[in-house]
Amino acid sequence: IIELLEEDDPAEVDIEAKESYHSQFIMADGVLMQRAQKNTIQGDLAQIMVPQNLVVECLRAYHDELHRRAKGFGDFVGKTRLYERVGSHFYWPTLKEDIRIWITDCDRCKVL
Repeated sequence: IIELLEEDDPAEVDIEAKESYHSQFIMADGVLMQRAQKNTIQGDLAQIMVPQNLVVECLRAYHDELHRRAKGFGDFVGKTRLYERVGSHFYWPTLKEDIRIWITDCDRCKVL
């Protein structure tokens, strides 16, 4: 996707594919981002595309931070809250399913 978005030589690129990807993705300062339409209040988002090798680190960081902030208030994170936090900044194709599994496997979340 990155190579396709950055290629300017029409002889080297599939124009249809580039137009399709260009409507879904952008490059910003060398970072691949997905264009995401949120709603009329928040406007459009550009979510950073997270490579598969960083998914666990991303989920762990956001999940642990939500538990830290929720301590004393029931310590509940939940799928929706984690998805809202992660999804407002990041995207990967299995985001929703990965969050469901993460919350299901969390001992602290199971207790609540």
